[in-house]
Amino acid sequence: MSITITLAPEEEAQLQQLAQEHGQTPEDYVLGQIRPLLATPTLSTDDSDLPEIWRGLVGVLHSGQGLLSQETGKQFAEGMAQKRRDGHL
Repeated sequence: MSITITLAPEEEAQLQQLAQEHGQTPEDYVLGQIRPLLATPTLSTDDSDLPEIWRGLVGVLHSGQGLLSQETGKQFAEGMAQKRRDGHL
């Protein structure tokens, strides 16, 4: 499937810059940004496999922001690289 998004020239320039900073094409950069938003985590409400003492006490919070634990190492490294470029390291 293909989707076309029209950007203002300044938005396109920003996207090109961000993609370049991350060593990606603009398409790959945008895909990386939207995939977590499209992820549908499956949450189980079955607590039968928990020890009796934990039943009813253990659960899962859904932040609504996708799977935040994915690619945390990569995100951390990119954040540190950005701080270095900004002169904050």
